[in-house]
Amino acid sequence: MKGAGTEKMRAAAQRTGLKWWLIGFFGKGLIDLVGRTMKIRIIDFEKVKGEISSKRFILAFWHSRIVVVSYMFTGWDGIALVSRSEDGEIISQILQRQG
Repeated sequence: MKGAGTEKMRAAAQRTGLKWWLIGFFGKGLIDLVGRTMKIRIIDFEKVKGEISSKRFILAFWHSRIVVVSYMFTGWDGIALVSRSEDGEIISQILQRQG
């Protein structure tokens, strides 16, 4: 009996892992699609050009801007703080795939 319970737990963990992988994969695809179709206007970039070029800065923004910000900084190997919640895990999975 002990082995059967372990197998069920292992199968559940695999399903959960697959769920998060799919969320990250399709979430990144959706953000890439939206990113390619939006027009981004940058105002006063010269004021922060040095900091952005150094890639050593902290960026704060509203949650509603996460799609734009994550798309703009794809591949920068940055770090993002997200909540320890299911919503935070969704964001985390997508951001990991964006780099």
